[in-house]
Parts: sequence; C-alpha cells; structure tokens
Amino acid sequence: MKEEFYNMNHARRGDCVIFNIKHVGTEEVRAGSEQDVQRLTESFSFLGFEVIEKVDLTKKEIIREIHSIADKNHYDNDCFVCVILSHGREGYVHTTDGEVSLSTLFDPIKNCKSLLGKPKLCFIQACRGNTIDFGNLVQDGSLRGSETLQMLSSESDVLIAYATTPDYVSWRDKKMGSIYIEVLCELLRLEGTETKLTELLQKVSNYTAKCFAVSRLCQVPCYTSSLSKSLVFNLKKRVVMVMYNDGTYSNVSNTNAQINATHSSA
Repeated sequence: MKEEFYNMNHARRGDCVIFNIKHVGTEEVRAGSEQDVQRLTESFSFLGFEVIEKVDLTKKEIIREIHSIADKNHYDNDCFVCVILSHGREGYVHTTDGEVSLSTLFDPIKNCKSLLGKPKLCFIQACRGNTIDFGNLVQDGSLRGSETLQMLSSESDVLIAYATTPDYVSWRDKKMGSIYIEVLCELLRLEGTETKLTELLQKVSNYTAKCFAVSRLCQVPCYTSSLSKSLVFNLKKRVVMVMYNDGTYSNVSNTNAQINATHSSA
C-alpha cells in the first residue's frame, strides 16, 4: 500500500500555543523554563507555525483558553501544536493555583470540527510521578473542499509526546532549561522538514537518554499516537511579487523562503 502523508499545503501551518507555567502555587519558580520557550519559539517558527505563549495561567484561565482555541476556525491550517511546560503527575499538569487533567485540556481540541482529520500535537515537559530513574549498568552492544465524505473519529490524528515515561520525574536545568526540549527543538530544526515526526521522536528518545549517560540519573521520553498518516513539516512555498520596469508584475513561487523565525525536576 502506498504511504499516505498529511496535507501540509494549506494556507497556514497553524498555531503553536505554549502554556508556560513558571509559578506553581508557593513552589520555587521553574527556573530555566524561559530557555525552553525560546528554543520552542525558534524551532516551531522555523517550521512555519505562529507561536503564541501563555504565561502563568490559573486553572480557569487555561480551560477557557483551550475552549477558545477549539472554537477557532482552523480550516486553512495544516495542524495544531500545544506545548505544556509545568510540574505534573500522571494524567495531570499544574496551573498557578491547582492542577488540571490532560483529558480536560485535550478533549475540546480533539472535538474541534475544523481540526478533524488534521494532526493535533501536544508536547509535555512535566513530571508524571515521583519515581526517579537511576538506570542500570549494562554492557554496551553494538478535508476541506473534498467531495468524499468520511466518518472521522475525534480520537484519531492525535499525538502526545511526553518528556518522560509514566510515574517518573523529568529533569530541568535551572540555567540551561530542559534537556528534552533542547533535543526536541534541535532535531526539529535539523530534520523537521525532511524526517517523519514519529521517526524524529524516536531519535529524541535516543539522544535524550544518552544525554544522561554521564550522570547517575536517567530520563526516557515517550509518546502515544493515533496519527493515521505520516507527518513531515515540509517547507511552505512563499509567493513573491516581482515588479517590472514597465509597471507590470507577476507572482513567483519562492521555494527557498522560510518563516523566520544545575538540575531540578520539572
């Protein structure tokens, strides 16, 4: 069977919304989170997304923001990306005044009609429990406008990528930011326009785990996916207007233009 790819040729790539929760209750500020935001902004802008940062939202505010996103018209967009930078536990992430379940945040996006059949991606830099992975010593071995009607499940075309596995903590350097976010953003910039996302995330897991090889700690990212097609963030063509000396003009496709774009637990 011929491999199918998501349509990445809509008018817009889509929105990348970053929820950056730096202050969680009375806990110490999540130092290093701004470095994560900077890397994410550069990488997703490079891939063509409009990056929007939401800082220190309460539980009510983040739920209201999610519903606002779900109510938007995304028909002209390729896909949607959400990034959550916070503390958390399995199935929940913290806001400034409490915690909210991931299902509360994801369900409105899953059911957004203008995103049905399109990739809905979420990246979570947060702990999923209190267990610390100390590792083990081992021997190293070598739709719109279509005339075809389809029944589309709201549970399909969703990918959720986590900084760590269930029940384990994730790590963040107070000066440099999170290793997971650093590796993810570097690979998105280097390979995001050529490598399928699922293959890229496998590399993220590999490289992140290797970054901890020199320490006494371990961290292994993972993801769940119901993507029904392969996804590559191909560079969008830009139309450039060329004005001639005689006053006439023409639109020229420019395929080279791109959109400019100490450890503690997360």
